Amino acid sequence: MADKNANNPLMDQPTQLLAIRDIIFGTTMQEYEKRFSAFEEDVMKQRAELEGVLKNMQDQFQDSIKNLDTNTDERVKDNLSNINKVQSELTESRKELQSMLTEVNKTFAKSVKALEESLVKKVESNHKEVMAAIAKLEEKKSDKKALGKLFSDLGKELSK
Repeated sequence: MADKNANNPLMDQPTQLLAIRDIIFGTTMQEYEKRFSAFEEDVMKQRAELEGVLKNMQDQFQDSIKNLDTNTDERVKDNLSNINKVQSELTESRKELQSMLTEVNKTFAKSVKALEESLVKKVESNHKEVMAAIAKLEEKKSDKKALGKLFSDLGKELSK
């Protein structure tokens, strides 16, 4: 019988090992192989499911990052727009304030000039009045008759 297997080229060494294994272990080994194959299939299915879940999670994470990036870009654009609006409003306010300040300066200058002219007129008027009073006094000093009459009137008043 050994001669038949040795001359048979179909019975190579791995096939012979399988045949010996089947003889020694019998159906138990076949049962183990079936269980191992089923376990291997379960592991492969679970691996495929995990890879799918990981792919979904990765896609969701990337979508979240894109949304966050888009939201951030929109918020930055909105903030820049608001900053530009405020800057424009401030520029307008500054122009208005400068215009108001210019008008106040013009009004103040006119008021100061009018006051100065009024003061000059008043001073000139007072100067004329003082000069007239001085001239009158000068006249009264030189009028001795009027001075005598004044003393006489004063004396009469004192004697009463």
